[in-house]
Amino acid sequence: MATSHRFVFSSDNLPKQKAKQLFKTFPFLKLSTAQEATARALGYSSWYECIHQGAKGEQSPSDQDAGIPTRVARYYHQANTLTTFGITPFEADLWVRAWGLTGHPTFPPEQARPLYYKWREVLDQVNRGECVFQ
Repeated sequence: MATSHRFVFSSDNLPKQKAKQLFKTFPFLKLSTAQEATARALGYSSWYECIHQGAKGEQSPSDQDAGIPTRVARYYHQANTLTTFGITPFEADLWVRAWGLTGHPTFPPEQARPLYYKWREVLDQVNRGECVFQ
């Protein structure tokens, strides 16, 4: 992503918070990997560059304020970035919509939980006898 497409955020805490969210949702990622994925999704070449340069300059508009072409470009870039770190395209799609990395989320956070967790909950309910299939 070109330098002019980097997302300049208002708070130094934003990338740290988003990286932790990504790490908690996809625990197969190490925290350092989640940090790199977050930095690249924001348009930076590294986590170091993101946390040291990300809040410098004029703040980027949110997805909602930037308009549809920018929002779509950011969405595809972020989802593609996540897939390069081992997240399935389906889960990357849901996560980007619920992540709110560069704007307000369009999905509630619980909708972005990986299918693994949803299926595990159902299987645990079946094993406890709380859920019966007919």
